Amino acid sequence: MCTDFTSLNKACPKDFYLLPCLGRLVDGSAGHEIFDFMDASRCYHQIGRNMEIYVDDMLVKSKEKGHHLVNFKETFEQLRSSRLRINLEKCSFGVTLGKFLGYMMRERGIKPNPDKIKALLNMEPLAGYKDIQKLTGCLEALSRFISKSGEQNLPFLKNLRRASKEAFSWDEECAQAFNELKEYLASPKLLS
Repeated sequence: MCTDFTSLNKACPKDFYLLPCLGRLVDGSAGHEIFDFMDASRCYHQIGRNMEIYVDDMLVKSKEKGHHLVNFKETFEQLRSSRLRINLEKCSFGVTLGKFLGYMMRERGIKPNPDKIKALLNMEPLAGYKDIQKLTGCLEALSRFISKSGEQNLPFLKNLRRASKEAFSWDEECAQAFNELKEYLASPKLLS
């Protein structure tokens, strides 16, 4: 059965405030000296100017400490005029390091979230199909910090492709690649 939604798409209003590309939000935040990390009480809003916003996570960034108070004031004026509320328990103001969209943001560049690395480092040798799926998901979140990630993940992806949910084999190639990956991530690199 096939359903054609062409007329439904034509009847629906267009969303002019599409969700932004995560990579651009993260990359555009590197190299700033001071950050304000905020969590909105309500869902996605498009504001702009010195802010990066994704769903309910907001990041106000200032290239220099001297501009921080101006940016901070503009941000809260915009929040007030839009009648937006923030969750103060999840906010950090005037900091040089913090988490945004699963990455550690700082002036010198972007670092991987240590919690994600810790989860991967604490993984035991895999015992089944679901474990390989979990591993490949973790690797995808860290892929921008792994040099030649496609090559390093190839043994796991091959095993995932050939393994059915009943048949699973954790061979020597996978074990070696897993151990090398753990060693590599034990001292992650900084992207700048």
